[in-house]
Amino acid sequence: ALPIYGGSVNDVVLAACAMGFRALIRSRAAAGQADVMTLMPLSTRSADARGLLDNRVAVTHALLPVDTDDPVQAWQHIQRFYQLPA
Repeated sequence: ALPIYGGSVNDVVLAACAMGFRALIRSRAAAGQADVMTLMPLSTRSADARGLLDNRVAVTHALLPVDTDDPVQAWQHIQRFYQLPA
C-alpha cells in the first residue's frame, strides 16, 4: 500500500489507531465525535547520531480523525497534517 499512496509506516499506524478509536467510540454509542486527542512519539535523533544505542524521542499531541469509516481517508488526513519537513 505504501508505494501507491506514499507516506510512512507511522502514518499507517496512526490511521489504524484512528480506526480502533472509532470502533471503540461507536461501540459505546458516543458517535458524532470528529477527532480524538492522543500522544504521538517523535524521533529527535539527528542524522549523525544514527546507530547509537539510546532513545531520543519526544512526545507531541495528535488529533486522530474518527469521523470516517474509510481507513484511506483517515490516513490521508494524518499524512496531510502530521508530515514533518524534510
